[in-house]
Amino acid sequence: MLCQPSEWGTVDRTWPAFPSGFEATRTGGNPAVAATIVSGSVAKATNSNSRSIAISNYTINAGTDLALVAIWCGNYPVNGDEVLVTWNPGTSQSVPVVIRDTNSSYGSCAAFLLKNPPTGTGTITANAAGGTTSEDNVLYVFTVSGVNQTTPTADAAGGVTGTGVTSVTLTTPNMTANDLAIGAISHDHNAASVTITTGNNIGTDSTDFASEWTDGGAAYNTGTGSVNIVFGKAAGSFVAGTLRFRIVGTGAAAATSI
Repeated sequence: MLCQPSEWGTVDRTWPAFPSGFEATRTGGNPAVAATIVSGSVAKATNSNSRSIAISNYTINAGTDLALVAIWCGNYPVNGDEVLVTWNPGTSQSVPVVIRDTNSSYGSCAAFLLKNPPTGTGTITANAAGGTTSEDNVLYVFTVSGVNQTTPTADAAGGVTGTGVTSVTLTTPNMTANDLAIGAISHDHNAASVTITTGNNIGTDSTDFASEWTDGGAAYNTGTGSVNIVFGKAAGSFVAGTLRFRIVGTGAAAATSI
């Protein structure tokens, strides 16, 4: 309706009863943001003859939709089932477990993620206080920005390789362009052998406290659909524990056809 006098006029338009072929796009809300490892945030440690491993003087600076991620690799399967992680920048806080491997033999790994972690400088500790014995440990830690704070992870699965296997493919499904695929492997082997043949390096490390060896590695990858991370390893005489999961990025919904 126009109030007269007015410089505006009206034009008649006839629309079909059931319009189709249009797109409704939400322009408000948060733009799509990809989960991204914060530059300089990757840290690692190795430790022999212990049930505990720590990274001190680790710093988390303020950022948007942050998550703290820790990946532990070790030898004894019972320790792998019981290892817990804490982040202490002044007050200790538990880092919830995402997934543990399914290996019931030697070679264990577990992943942990804390959304919206307290910022500051402190110590990250992985401890298997109830474990069976001392062993070799490898710990990888990194901070990710752009993480969905409601559902930070998805499609997590633990696994185990066969004996004699020299190439291990971990496939993360349902990936979007905003997500990160994370994979890890832990192998009871007496020398460094783990390599990353598909994916981006977080770390590959070997510690040898005879005879409790840990040959571990962690990697990430991006892409859409089903995304692979591939590790190479020595054949050895033991199976290896593995895990993979998806870190979910945050952002607005995609355009919807009507």
